[in-house]
Amino acid sequence: RGALRSRPILAPDGVPAALIPDASAALAALQAAPGLPDQGVVVLVDLGGSGTSVTLADAGANLDLVGQTVRYPDFSGDAVDQLLLDHVLSGIADANDADPAGTAAVGSLARLRDECRQAKERLSEQTATVVPAELPGVRSDIRVTRPELEQLISEPLGGLLAVIDDALQRAAVPTAGIAAIATVGGGAAIPLVTQRLSEYLRAPVITTPESALNVAAGAALVANQSLDAQAATGLGPAAGE
Repeated sequence: RGALRSRPILAPDGVPAALIPDASAALAALQAAPGLPDQGVVVLVDLGGSGTSVTLADAGANLDLVGQTVRYPDFSGDAVDQLLLDHVLSGIADANDADPAGTAAVGSLARLRDECRQAKERLSEQTATVVPAELPGVRSDIRVTRPELEQLISEPLGGLLAVIDDALQRAAVPTAGIAAIATVGGGAAIPLVTQRLSEYLRAPVITTPESALNVAAGAALVANQSLDAQAATGLGPAAGE
């Protein structure tokens, strides 16, 4: 906050902007729409590009956070992209009797990785897709199915479930006390994630179609609520002035 105070544009009238945890911002967005339970524990799972964060919140106490957020780096958007890239490279090698990873330029692999990321996103809505691969001396279209992607991510997803279980045990929260699982981040769009979380924790999964934007949307919502509260407390001139 001291750093914010030194930047006038970020601290109007010398008052620095409020800092809130990403988890609180995400929960605020989901509370606004589609809504969260008002009792029990909400398990927030933020499936981001560099890892997954797990946070527990008490729905009966204004969604106050319970304990510390736990970070699990092994299940992430980047890691899933890499798993799919390795799978596609193996398919290229089988189709062309060559080792594309050993001869491809860094730029070519970067483009292929981006194609794999887009394929991963398509597989959230489609059961199969094609990854176009253009590497030095090799041009292939590799078909990838949703079951293949699910097999690739099964192990790290199982590790995530174990991390959630550990967080619940340390907070002394029984499975029966879980009211809902709230998922945000790009990985929340993967159908297997929703399925495994719901099956394992025996609770409904709450998310939105734009799950990657929930944290930003929640931060904006909290900021607007703060401005409204300030206005309601009489920042304008007093009567008779």
